[in-house]
Amino acid sequence: MHWTGFVSADEVSAHLLAADVCVLPYQDGAGRSRGSLMAGLAHGLPIVTTQPAAPLPGFSDGANVYFTPTASAEALAAAVSDIMTNPVLRGQLASGARALSTQYTWPAIAGQHLRLIESLP
Repeated sequence: MHWTGFVSADEVSAHLLAADVCVLPYQDGAGRSRGSLMAGLAHGLPIVTTQPAAPLPGFSDGANVYFTPTASAEALAAAVSDIMTNPVLRGQLASGARALSTQYTWPAIAGQHLRLIESLP
């Protein structure tokens, strides 16, 4: 772990690109409103995070994210160990994260809103 203090957006991106795994242990579970989760996806990082409170469409345990139970440091540590010792899993999670991140770009979000508006009577 490395504490940086405030850094610019470019520096944040550089730090994320240098990471081997993104570990996000939220107390109330992962969610699409988490900026750190979205940043990990956008940078194509293998992500270990806590089970969401409700299903997250598009998120698939073992395919684009590695979910662990909330409040379990042991499960979190085991997940990080699994990823770091299994390059196939690490690569699968990274490519899955990159693919999932395309659903959360501003053009994709704008397109979803446009389709919704166009579907209204």
